[in-house]
Amino acid sequence: MRGVLNLRGVMVPIIDLRCRFGQGLTEATALHIVIVVQIGPRHVGLLADRVLDIVGINASQIQPVPRIAQGSRADFLSGLVTIESGMIALIDLARLLAMGEGAEIAAAPA
Repeated sequence: MRGVLNLRGVMVPIIDLRCRFGQGLTEATALHIVIVVQIGPRHVGLLADRVLDIVGINASQIQPVPRIAQGSRADFLSGLVTIESGMIALIDLARLLAMGEGAEIAAAPA
């Protein structure tokens, strides 16, 4: 957890996505963003480098993660989607945050 954000009176923990992916801490700048998501009853902020696009997909477009890619570092992937410009990895946020230090945040009462 990198900090908290007061969002309309609700304290939202901020998680560093780069750190959760095992790539070290983000040197946060004014150009970084916080994406607020809801996981069950909880709100969590995700510190990210940027958002490139917002894409709508159908469930039928989701392909399973290849078995060769499954492992402790890829356990948080829930599927892959092919689009015109490439491939998108879908992240299971509940699983990502439950791994390691995020477990306390995901399990903490609202």
